[in-house]
Amino acid sequence: MAKTDDTAVTGTAATGTAATGTADEPSSAVTVGRAVKLAGEAITPGASLILDGKLKLGLMHALAAGVARAVLGPIGIGLVALNSYSKSTSGKHLYERLSQKTS
Repeated sequence: MAKTDDTAVTGTAATGTAATGTADEPSSAVTVGRAVKLAGEAITPGASLILDGKLKLGLMHALAAGVARAVLGPIGIGLVALNSYSKSTSGKHLYERLSQKTS
């Protein structure tokens, strides 16, 4: 019988880590899910939140993108989409993540 390395299989889908033994590496299912969310944000800001089932928050981001487009142009849409994606993947708004990094 072949000897196996017990430390190689430590990740789980629930934690979003791969089965390679490193906690920082997302599983392929998490990576694909994030790619789908990012593609959705490119089409409609707020899509990642809608995919998470947070319809109200996702629609608010879609409306905010319309206002941001009128005020800031494409940069405004990008900022709203980044905020939506950040909220969907980390649970924190973009400004919360940025202030966390600087403090």
